Amino acid sequence: MARHLRDNATDLPPQTAIALIEGLTSPHITRSGGVSARTWLTLTEALTRLAARRDIPHDQLRLITRRFRLQAPALHNDGSAELRLRNLLAEAQTTHLWHGAHRGDAQTTLDTAMTFLKQIPADRQPPPLVIGLLRLARDLAASDWLTEHAEHLLLTLDTDGLQHLRPTDIDWLRTCVDNRDLTAHMDHIEATWRTDRNVDPSYRTSTAGSAGGANGPGSPSR
Repeated sequence: MARHLRDNATDLPPQTAIALIEGLTSPHITRSGGVSARTWLTLTEALTRLAARRDIPHDQLRLITRRFRLQAPALHNDGSAELRLRNLLAEAQTTHLWHGAHRGDAQTTLDTAMTFLKQIPADRQPPPLVIGLLRLARDLAASDWLTEHAEHLLLTLDTDGLQHLRPTDIDWLRTCVDNRDLTAHMDHIEATWRTDRNVDPSYRTSTAGSAGGANGPGSPSR
C-alpha cells in the first residue's frame, strides 16, 4: 500500500492521498511495529511527492510529518545503516519534512549520519548518499564539519561517483579541497555546465579513478 501511495502520489485525489498516508502512519499501526524500516522510507518518499502538490493541505501534511521521528521505531529495530541514512537524507529534501522530523542540532545530526555511513562497507557506499551527506552539512551551515570531512569523503568516490556533483556543489566545496586530482574533477564539472567550449574528450581517460574509490588509489595528492 505504501508503494502504491508513493507511485501514485501525484494522481490520487487529495483527500484519498491524505487518508492513505494518515492511516499508514497512524500510531495504532506504527507503535505495534507494523511498519518496516523500508516502508518508512517509502512513506517518506510519498510524503515528499505529496508536499509538491498545491492541492494538498500542508497543515495536514505537517501533522503527519511529526510522526516520522516519534513513531518510527522500525528504523531503529530492523533498519540497516544504509536504509537509516537514506531516510535521514530523505527528510532533508524539503523544509517542511525537515521541520517535521525534529532532528537535533547540526553536529548531532551529522555525527549520526556519519555513523550510518561508516557502517556501510566502503566499496558499497552509494555516491548519492555521500554527496547527499555533504549537501546536508552545507544546508546546516556546518562549515567546520565540511572542512574536516569533505575532502576525505570525496576521495572515496571514483570518477563516475564524482559525476553526481553539480556545479553549485563546486562553489562551496572548493574551499574544503586541496587535493589536485579532486580540483581537476571540479574544474571539469564546472566547465561541463558553465562554459561553451567542449571539454577535452581525453579527460575521462586521463583522470579515471584518480580521485580515489574503487578505481583509484584514494591517496591525497597535494
